[in-house]
Amino acid sequence: MKAKDFLAKYTSAFSDELESAQRRVADWQQVLIDLHTDRGSLLGSEEYSLMLGAEKRNALGGIDNAIADARKHIQDIRDDLHTSVHYPKHFKYRTKRIRNRLINQAIYMGLI
Repeated sequence: MKAKDFLAKYTSAFSDELESAQRRVADWQQVLIDLHTDRGSLLGSEEYSLMLGAEKRNALGGIDNAIADARKHIQDIRDDLHTSVHYPKHFKYRTKRIRNRLINQAIYMGLI
């Protein structure tokens, strides 16, 4: 396989994987927005002001744990980008450059 052909295929495959990751991150970011909205509405509710200390901790703890899990999923998606598309051993440096360029472009544009 010629290097130019492989690198074009790799760039295309990695771009597809990056688009998929962007969609998944966008979904998790929407979940984060919903969780923060729920947390804010809980803090501003009449019920919350009537709760005791342990009840408040449990109510906020559940939402805070869900927020932490959502953030962990987003980070896992970003971390998986580096291993998502396989390449032959002798193309390691070139594919790393392509991968880093595409990821940096997506981060700069705020997509992931």
